[in-house]
Amino acid sequence: MINKKSYQEFNVVIQEGDYKLTFRVETHSNLDEVFEGVSRTDLIRHANVRLEHYSDGKWSPVLLEGADTKNYHLLLNKVLQNNGY
Repeated sequence: MINKKSYQEFNVVIQEGDYKLTFRVETHSNLDEVFEGVSRTDLIRHANVRLEHYSDGKWSPVLLEGADTKNYHLLLNKVLQNNGY
């Protein structure tokens, strides 16, 4: 069983050999540095995709094409803007 945090809708891990893919959908704020046009207080529903490779006794992130960080973020929708609508 995979533990998920209160703001996560789901968390799926697929492991094949020495590769592991994690896919999460979550809703939270403080994503103004991740997505353009989003304020710090906006609640954003988004997906996180992370690929890891197991080597030398540890899992290490593999950068996905188009990603510059260990998690690739996909904007799904704004849930609540800072004005309440």
